[in-house]
Amino acid sequence: MPRKAPSITHKRSRASKPKVTTGCLTCKVRRIKCDESKPHCNRCLRTGRNCDGYAPPLPRPTAITTLPTSTIAHLPSLSAVLISLPGTPSERHSFHFFLSHTAPQLRGLFESPFWSQHVLQACLREEAIWHAAVALGAVHGRFYAEGGEGGERQMWEGEGFAIKQYVKAISCLTRRGGGERRIDVALMACVLFTCFESLRGHHAPALVHLDNGVNLLLELQSLEKPRNLITQTYPPTPYTPLSALQALLTRLDTQATQLLPSRHTRLHPVSTPPTHYETFISLEEAQRASDELWNYCLYTLQPSYPSPYLHPQPQPSHDDLAHRQASYATALTTYLTTKPPRTAREQQAGHMLRLHTLVATLSLSTTSLPASEDVWDTHTPSFAAIVDLARRIIGLDTDVDIYAPETGRVGLDTGVLGPLYLTALRCRDPMVRREAVELLKKERRREGLWDSTLLAIVAERAVGIEEGGCKSELDTGRISDVDVVFDPEGCRAGVRFLLEGGRGSVEGHRGLVLTTDLPRGQNTY
Repeated sequence: MPRKAPSITHKRSRASKPKVTTGCLTCKVRRIKCDESKPHCNRCLRTGRNCDGYAPPLPRPTAITTLPTSTIAHLPSLSAVLISLPGTPSERHSFHFFLSHTAPQLRGLFESPFWSQHVLQACLREEAIWHAAVALGAVHGRFYAEGGEGGERQMWEGEGFAIKQYVKAISCLTRRGGGERRIDVALMACVLFTCFESLRGHHAPALVHLDNGVNLLLELQSLEKPRNLITQTYPPTPYTPLSALQALLTRLDTQATQLLPSRHTRLHPVSTPPTHYETFISLEEAQRASDELWNYCLYTLQPSYPSPYLHPQPQPSHDDLAHRQASYATALTTYLTTKPPRTAREQQAGHMLRLHTLVATLSLSTTSLPASEDVWDTHTPSFAAIVDLARRIIGLDTDVDIYAPETGRVGLDTGVLGPLYLTALRCRDPMVRREAVELLKKERRREGLWDSTLLAIVAERAVGIEEGGCKSELDTGRISDVDVVFDPEGCRAGVRFLLEGGRGSVEGHRGLVLTTDLPRGQNTY
């Protein structure tokens, strides 16, 4: 029987008012007006509800690169995402922070569709990535609040909430059957888990997650096509291209190798960099070329982890590597000269590329000489230039990012920490190396696996050993290597300094506590 047509009634239309975008998270979810009292709104308190506090302010919007046609659907608008989010208010609060703060910071100075789009798409479709992003947003929110005003920390739950989300993400991955597993999701999770543990200061489990991702990539590498990746086992419509995941994991693998001399570089370069560079069309192209060339040099110059998935490849000579590096440096100078920066971000990115080029050139120039710490003594001008560039980059932080300097910075790219650490360890000019140490001590920074607190303490101890500022008879001499061992159970690390000439070693046996809310004076060996 057909339905009866409804009678037409005329209703008065409500006056249109602008949508309220401020207020506490609880009132936003209930879609009612909030009185915006701090730290908890009176409207929630009067009705007996638990006020979930206020979301942090959104950073300046950043451009989003158009997705390749091979990826899944387009990312919904921010407002649509926030309204339709699943989970509890605390989960939505942490995800909002991940969306507006964590992902843009992890993206760094250069455009990255992985952080600006691909991860966010996966969050809305993959439960494991959702919980991983919530966990990362929660731990980053506490890291941010620790450096800000006291009231901001009350907006965040304890670390237990972040850990629960982290465990949920791992459970979602492990309970999926073999036929349901997506390699792109597993690799994305490895990146997020590595960032999560590194931001907590738990470097040992961070390295475990990194190795899990590296192992997956090695399994994808073909015996028949060396240096290429098997595309048949990768999803035909992935959340992100495999090359993007390889670039991220290779960057982290390189950082781990530089931080831990006992670790071998395991990921073979996917492609061989050109022997000659003309110029670049963008900062992003220059950055990709820099990463590609540095990874190629590092893999070639250091012993690599033996892999059954790869055929042995002929190794280029040192002169060949030096020629490629010199050609890159010339092309970069040409680009930066002909296309001066228009914004503070472009200026900072240009300084960063110059800094990494200087470090790569310096490192290559010493590897061809006899193994002795004396080879570094002729490079004081280069070390001074490294410190100067690092200071300029740090000075532009506030202009590039809305974060106040004291809240700390989080990123995945290798920035200023590695070059400053190298300067503090290898430069023997007292003034220059102490400037590097002071910059490390002043900064509150996490760059991938690099932690400014850890590096500052190790560097300061190294200066004391080499310059005779310690009491032990062994605490004098040239340090040839520094071996860091992370405690798998927490935020602790031991360090072993190897002295040149076989005179022994000086070991730090007391654990290093990396919790960022402790006074730096307590973070000693």
